[in-house]
Amino acid sequence: MTPDELIKKVKAQNLGPTVFIIGGGPSLFKTLPDKSVLDGKNIINTNNAYTLFPDALITHFADRVWWQWHKDKMFNLFHGTFTTSMSGPTLNFGDMNKAGVVVFGYGNR
Repeated sequence: MTPDELIKKVKAQNLGPTVFIIGGGPSLFKTLPDKSVLDGKNIINTNNAYTLFPDALITHFADRVWWQWHKDKMFNLFHGTFTTSMSGPTLNFGDMNKAGVVVFGYGNR
């Protein structure tokens, strides 16, 4: 899927006025001790939040090392679309493209 196709897909879902963007850091449990308050809500995850909200629309990451650490388990846990905005002329996005990750940025490889 291309970035434009993903944007069209999300827009077609008519999500309404509110989408929650959830960070993946440890402070999340301090500010949101009961994640059930977001049940049924429109969510976009970042990084490790995919483990807490596996039914979110999107999980976004921007770190090659994070990808290496999570790529083998993330597709078993998360049911939405993964996106990244990593960029650089030396990056090879082949493994991400094969896995269905939508790459925003450098040439949309």
